[in-house]
Amino acid sequence: MENIPSTTCNRTEYFPYIKLLGKKQMIYPKDIPKLLRARIGALKSEYFESPKLPSDSIMNELLEVAYHASFLTEEGRKLSFRVIFAIESDIAEANTRRGHSAARPIVFNCPRDFTVAELLRLSPAVEFTQGLICVAEFKREKRSKLEIWGVLDSGSSWWHFMHHNSSHGMPPPNFITISCSAPGQVSVSAQGQIFMTLRGGAVQEPVSEALYETPLGAFFDSARKQFHQDVIAGLGVQKYDIEDHDEDFPQRFYTFFIERLLFHIREKKHGGTIFFVPDYLKHDDTRLLDRISIKYPIDYDVVWPLLRDSVITHRKYYDLYFPLGDGKKLTRERFSKFTLLDWEKESIEESITDCVQFIAGLSGVDGAIVITDKLRVLGFGAEVIVQSQNLTHVLLPSGTKRSISDYGTRHRSAFRFCSSLEEAVAFIVSSDGGVKGTLRVDSEVALWPDINVGGFGI
Repeated sequence: MENIPSTTCNRTEYFPYIKLLGKKQMIYPKDIPKLLRARIGALKSEYFESPKLPSDSIMNELLEVAYHASFLTEEGRKLSFRVIFAIESDIAEANTRRGHSAARPIVFNCPRDFTVAELLRLSPAVEFTQGLICVAEFKREKRSKLEIWGVLDSGSSWWHFMHHNSSHGMPPPNFITISCSAPGQVSVSAQGQIFMTLRGGAVQEPVSEALYETPLGAFFDSARKQFHQDVIAGLGVQKYDIEDHDEDFPQRFYTFFIERLLFHIREKKHGGTIFFVPDYLKHDDTRLLDRISIKYPIDYDVVWPLLRDSVITHRKYYDLYFPLGDGKKLTRERFSKFTLLDWEKESIEESITDCVQFIAGLSGVDGAIVITDKLRVLGFGAEVIVQSQNLTHVLLPSGTKRSISDYGTRHRSAFRFCSSLEEAVAFIVSSDGGVKGTLRVDSEVALWPDINVGGFGI
């Protein structure tokens, strides 16, 4: 394990030792099976059930076909697809074990060869957010081959849950899944957990807890705690959950909004940048204007109160829900109050969704969105004007450094901004869906190359 340089000393207790596979040499699909087995082996715990892995030869064929198909287009449209390796009986058994039939297999009368050409034809008919192309090994004339035996409709609940548009969702079955959403980009997952992603000739293991357990997360700690205090003040209580089962829910809910915003920018497919700064800064503050030029300054301050009201209503709703569900203290007045809270909860959630979509839409203008840690939008179309002559490299989670010349204009602008303002975090969303986070850690600018916001393992 490489050591993080001594220049990063104050906040390194948060800095994860996440090894970036493939940094020193180009990685190809054929290299992934060995890395995958090591990755899954390292994840073993009582909370993680390892998926059944196919042989290396089968894994290689799955990856090679998917990888090459990802570069093709159908009538000018880029292909997006998911391939799940499982036989029909395994899907049926998984449904029985999970106690539901939401994952609905549609079986072909005749299996189709698993080829690049077949993926090209079939992918446009299978909705990426809820459909999976089912592949298994079949014996034909004394030889085995991979064939597409059907399509699995797993529903859209997982998509909505991971976008925080729903309070629950059912992940895909626990079988190896290959996802392609951009040319040359391949992710390997199972049951909604991404194990690794091949992008740009490098394999990266996602840091799914980056908004909690790294300096990126530490930046938001103060706002998270303030949000928690605002919620319990609104409830008129000393604690959010008197039984301590879910006391940190308000803080998680605050973080969910940031994840949700990054998700929606990802879905725009044009990329974007968000600068988070302390809430004491205004859009006309010289501490900002010396560093960035905001083309469209605004003061959009509706998110924080909406989130606060949502959590307060959530608590009041469930304070009535469980006693009423047990038939306790059921009165007309309490039932009417419960019905009203249900309507308020839904109405607030619709407003939050509108806010997310509005702010994400601002990324369509060239330049960065500037927003405070209390979720007040200061402007968009921001251009970084500050120069950092001494900034030549960024620090990666492995403890190694990489030249900023290896990155594009959007990334270098974010590096310069964070280098000049220690109390700032930048998120760079690439057009291929990758999400990076960067900020200054002491004298270095640190970069998390794939924060995999929300662990969205489709």
